[in-house]
Amino acid sequence: MFKSGKEGRSERNESIETIRRQAQYRLVGTAILVTIAVISFSMLFDTAPRSLPVDMPIAIPAKDKVAPITPVPTTPVAAAKPAVGNDAGGAETPKPPAMDNTVAAVSAESDGDRPDEDSTAAAAEQAKQIAAEKVAAEKSAAERVAADKAAADKASADKAAAQKAETQRAERILNDKPKTATKLDYPDDGKRRVIQVGAFTENSLARALRLRLERAGITTLVNVATINGVRMIRIRVGPFTDAQELQTYIDRIKGMGLEARVLTY
Repeated sequence: MFKSGKEGRSERNESIETIRRQAQYRLVGTAILVTIAVISFSMLFDTAPRSLPVDMPIAIPAKDKVAPITPVPTTPVAAAKPAVGNDAGGAETPKPPAMDNTVAAVSAESDGDRPDEDSTAAAAEQAKQIAAEKVAAEKSAAERVAADKAAADKASADKAAAQKAETQRAERILNDKPKTATKLDYPDDGKRRVIQVGAFTENSLARALRLRLERAGITTLVNVATINGVRMIRIRVGPFTDAQELQTYIDRIKGMGLEARVLTY
């Protein structure tokens, strides 16, 4: 029932050793929990990405040797989340993106822009060619209009010159007549007389003779009659009641080499 002193001391030593070992286990567990808590809190509240040192040579080419690059909208890359390790409670550091992929993406963007630049240059060249053809067509149309106007002006000038020459010829015939008293072919008896210059069955011949007389400043009359079933177009000048005026026109018409037949009525 009673234990010896040696056995009592042995039991007390074992109980102290057990308490001491349990205290050590609790202390180690508490240290581990505190470490995990510190790391977890730092990971939860540290939102800024960590800067990674990247040693990469950058070569800037000359401006005149590189085609301009059109900015292309890119999808933002999500930041890599650090993973919690299972060994000692540490966190794995995210790896930096490969620089080769960035260079390849820039090269692909540059290659993708080149077809757009070629198509833009081709469209500009085509628009320039169309504008040149339009200018050439407008110039050709203006030249044709100018040529037609010049031809019309020349024809009008030739017509005016012919009319002026005919008038001058008739005036010369009158001016070349002697200043002495003119012999009258018909008496000054007050009768009405007309001068028939020609009679035709064709309208074109009658129109040509009338135009010739009109250019010489001689007013004409047209008389149409049917003689023996034939339609006649007669070109006449007059009528006259003054013998001197009648003689003047007779001389002018004969001076033109035409017939001057006088009819009295």
